[in-house]
Amino acid sequence: MVTDIEQATPRSRVYVMDMNSYDYTPAEAYGDLVMLRAEHLAPGIALDDSWNAGIVTSLRKQLLDYRPMTDYLIPTGKPLKIVLISMLAVERGSRHRILAWDQKYYRYIQHIVDLLKPDRGELNEKAFEKSFEVKVDARSRKGPG
Repeated sequence: MVTDIEQATPRSRVYVMDMNSYDYTPAEAYGDLVMLRAEHLAPGIALDDSWNAGIVTSLRKQLLDYRPMTDYLIPTGKPLKIVLISMLAVERGSRHRILAWDQKYYRYIQHIVDLLKPDRGELNEKAFEKSFEVKVDARSRKGPG
């Protein structure tokens, strides 16, 4: 039996930034999949860049229901689209839940990114670095030769 509280609480959504030939079904453990669709961006050399403006408008509409810290983002696809969609997501808030694929365990791992300190609105570099701790092998830091 479903209670009123369960009906009132919408299920999280998982926004896949660019569809590839990957199987995203493991991400369904976090919520309903939403595939963001957009044409390829054109180099913006003209003053009237209506092609790219249309792509931004389309993506912004697709993200209207995106709820930071309730929904998830999966950064996949072309780097330019990842950057653009991330910029649009930040318009909705400064804290986000990002899913990254773990090759070792074959599952998605949640990362929480908080870009702003709540007290002063400054970049919170410590929170960002803590969310994306990267272990670097000392051998990989060596320069060429």
